[in-house]
Amino acid sequence: MNCTMFTSMKIFYTIVALLLCTTGLLAQTIVNGQITDAVSQEGLPGVTVVEKGTTNGAVTDLDGKYQLSVSSGDATLLFSYVGYVAQEIDLANQTQLDVALAISTTALSEVVVTALGLERDSRDLGYAVQRLDGQDIADVKSPNFVDNLAGQVAGVTISQGATGVGSTSKITIRGEASFTNNNPLFVLDGVPINNNSILNFTNEAAAGFQEVDFGNGAMEINADDVASVTVLKGPSAAALYGTRASNGVIIVTTKDGSESTGLGISFNSSTFVESAFQLPEFQNSYGQGNSGQIEFVDGLGGGTNDNITYSWGPRLDAGN
Repeated sequence: MNCTMFTSMKIFYTIVALLLCTTGLLAQTIVNGQITDAVSQEGLPGVTVVEKGTTNGAVTDLDGKYQLSVSSGDATLLFSYVGYVAQEIDLANQTQLDVALAISTTALSEVVVTALGLERDSRDLGYAVQRLDGQDIADVKSPNFVDNLAGQVAGVTISQGATGVGSTSKITIRGEASFTNNNPLFVLDGVPINNNSILNFTNEAAAGFQEVDFGNGAMEINADDVASVTVLKGPSAAALYGTRASNGVIIVTTKDGSESTGLGISFNSSTFVESAFQLPEFQNSYGQGNSGQIEFVDGLGGGTNDNITYSWGPRLDAGN
């Protein structure tokens, strides 16, 4: 009797285990389908298909086909693809689900400022253009406006000045194109500005050794006043600006106050503290000249030690 009961219990538990396994298998639903473009009806490869609320997902093949095992027949599937409108569809116990994705126009409807202050949609342009909002620049400001563009625009290279605050920052678009000037043209509210470096270069006496980098023209732009920055790349983009724009154009549009309420007053302040790594050593024993003789320039090139740039003339304490 005990043996018979033991055998019956064993059979009972075996049947229960089989039923549980069968129930688990039935809970898994295999879904197949194809993702296509809503216009061309061609399959889209690389579309992500995910069961909502889980990490269960799949990616379409080269023909846009997919196969996904979901937890239940009433699951919700999410379909997403770069440049297309994402869709969320309830499965409703279907095992075959084909989806047509429509192209997203959100990223293509951006309005940019082109040559001569004209505003056009990005999707209507036949050349490369990129736009930055003023907030992207004003969040973390640099003293030089050009430095604020570093890492923000594709194809634009920024080299910060080596002499600290107020020095020239070099900017190039799509690499070097000339042995002399590779500066893009800066246009501020429709007015071209000179971005060349300002140096006190001179050939007179010792001043040739005293060149000072006073920075480039674009550093005078206040980042807090910028509403947007549009970068035109290539000759087609900059054709209306002529040869000055052969290295590209950076169009800066400032804020006009149209979106402010009331007086629209804002206050910003920045403080930068730097210390020199190394200072030059100066001698204070000898005057301007050479080999102990004083320098004299008569303007005709015939003076004593004329145009000499050394500072080893007579001693300063010799009573002369």
